[in-house]
Amino acid sequence: MARGRKRLSTAEQIEKTEAMVLQKKEELDELVAELKRLREIEKKENQAALLAAVAKSKWSFEQIMEFVQSDPADRDEE
Repeated sequence: MARGRKRLSTAEQIEKTEAMVLQKKEELDELVAELKRLREIEKKENQAALLAAVAKSKWSFEQIMEFVQSDPADRDEE
């Protein structure tokens, strides 16, 4: 004979749901921290790649700075 499911009281349901929310929040917080860590690594890699490209460039420092600080819209009109 099949057993019937035990019906949880509202208070028990709330407690169970709160525990699930807290667990999911902890998981989400861990994922957010990992994402921040990975984005920081990506940023450092991009900076290193940019510095390497500048070092290999035939442009002068002044030319590079002028280019970087210029408005891209101004270059599109030319």
